[in-house]
Amino acid sequence: MSFFATGGAQPERPGAWQDDDAAPRVPLAPGITTRPVVGADVMLTHVHWEPGAVAPAHAHVEEQLLLVLAGAVEFTIGDDTRRMGPGDAVVIPPWVRHGGRALDAPVVTAEAFSPPRAALLDLLG
Repeated sequence: MSFFATGGAQPERPGAWQDDDAAPRVPLAPGITTRPVVGADVMLTHVHWEPGAVAPAHAHVEEQLLLVLAGAVEFTIGDDTRRMGPGDAVVIPPWVRHGGRALDAPVVTAEAFSPPRAALLDLLG
């Protein structure tokens, strides 16, 4: 079986594009903004952290994946705190407390949620 399948069932819906210039910028906390891309069953966010910005510890029902694209963040998942840099990732199961702090430079992360994060959908209106 090939990873790049060529056949199968009919598409459920057409694909959709989102241009960066048209993407909504949503403030999450002081110094942290996100640009969400929302699908039917998954959400991907492009998050910008200013130096020293803090994402307060929190938990939610959605599973989350976080990948650091640029900069360095001190991130806590449960009772474990680590320094993360470009290419580092973390898997956050539902209801696990987590939060982070950007270190001395801007940070960019890509964060996926499944299902789409309800609280962020509410912020989008």
